[in-house]
Amino acid sequence: MKKDDFQLLECLAAAHEPLGFAALAASAGMPTATLTRQLAKLVAFGYAEKVAHGSYRPGPRLLALGSMIVEHAAAPSYRPLLEELAQATGQNAELYALSPNGPVFLLSVPGRTEIRITLRPGYLVKSVAVHAGGVFSFARYADEVPAVAEQLKARGLSRQAFRERVRAADRQRFYVERGQIRPELARAGVPTPDGRYCVCVSGGVSEFPASKDAQLRRAMLAALERFEAARWPKQSA
Repeated sequence: MKKDDFQLLECLAAAHEPLGFAALAASAGMPTATLTRQLAKLVAFGYAEKVAHGSYRPGPRLLALGSMIVEHAAAPSYRPLLEELAQATGQNAELYALSPNGPVFLLSVPGRTEIRITLRPGYLVKSVAVHAGGVFSFARYADEVPAVAEQLKARGLSRQAFRERVRAADRQRFYVERGQIRPELARAGVPTPDGRYCVCVSGGVSEFPASKDAQLRRAMLAALERFEAARWPKQSA
């Protein structure tokens, strides 16, 4: 890779939303011809992704590379929290990095459930699960990905309705899905206070009755708050 490639990757990674061609050209300070050539190469190799309206954002290979770095730097520190949740709930406990494209799997601790998680660190979860009770998606612009747009269309959900559900889940700090990604699988998650990660528990659909959502949400948020308080104790005055 050349200097121009890294410059473009830095621009894409620093943006909080997909960038149009003109915005990328201004940010990278590249001539149009050079930018066109470099973008085509990055898209071809999976380091950039073209979405709706000609905008670009980090591609799956770049996200996977970044997540593997994060895994070595940050994920191990969350293992005690995952172990606590796995022990308390009996479910698998998982950690995801949140990216504009969706959650990236980092780490898991198996629970007593028969459901097993076989994702590899760095895997970008592209499926978006939507149901009447909420949303399991951390991708703010996921509906701009053609494959996801097709999923939403098949479920009769408009882009506006999808984003409203994402905002509602954000406000509650609780994401849940049942049987949408895999028929036998259910998963619930809460985001970390800094918005960089999501801590989840997963297991069989029968182990996640909707009647227990509020109780599970409170328990997960309480465990996360205790964990964060222990990691970052307040300085005495």
